[in-house]
Amino acid sequence: LLNSKNCTGTFNISGNYTLSAGTFIFTDRDNNTINSTISGNFSQTGGTNSCMLGKSERTNLTVNGNFAFSSGTFAFANDASDTVIVNLKGNYSHTGGTLSINGSNSYAQMIFSKSGRQTFTASGNTVSGSVDFYVNSGSTLSLSTNILTGRNFTLQSGGALELGSAEGISSSGSTGNIQVSGTRTFSTTGDYTYNGSATQVTGSGLPSGVRNLTLN
Repeated sequence: LLNSKNCTGTFNISGNYTLSAGTFIFTDRDNNTINSTISGNFSQTGGTNSCMLGKSERTNLTVNGNFAFSSGTFAFANDASDTVIVNLKGNYSHTGGTLSINGSNSYAQMIFSKSGRQTFTASGNTVSGSVDFYVNSGSTLSLSTNILTGRNFTLQSGGALELGSAEGISSSGSTGNIQVSGTRTFSTTGDYTYNGSATQVTGSGLPSGVRNLTLN
């Protein structure tokens, strides 16, 4: 979309975005910023999405519908000092393929920002590099027994989690619904619901004080 340096551009899709083969590149030059909104759903069943190929670039992407990724590669960035911010307003499904970011000082933020409940589904997938996940105030991320992986995880003040894992949430290690490799931040002013079908423990990640705790 952008093939010159030091540019700012906007690219919006009024309906759905679907990729099943080939490669789609947002920008391949240095020091660019692109702002993009998908009004409908995001669906990738193959091929390669590449947000940025240059250095010191930024992509701001909002998906108003559901995000479904089942095969292929979603490469946020492949060079240094790139930033990708993805605002997710619908349900999230990553059931195959690789979500990645490469390059020194580059990172991506996946932000659950719907006012209400969003479901999270993950299986047979790979998350590689500095990919962080956030749950905003007013959003409820419903995980069931699915496992969220990445670099860091943050439940913001006023955000909520619905947890189905028998191990609840852990402050570190490979147990519970949240298993990121870096920092796990669970707000003391967030809401936590344990709604698994099997016997559950709260887990070491539950703060010593919370806003609302529901056992269902």
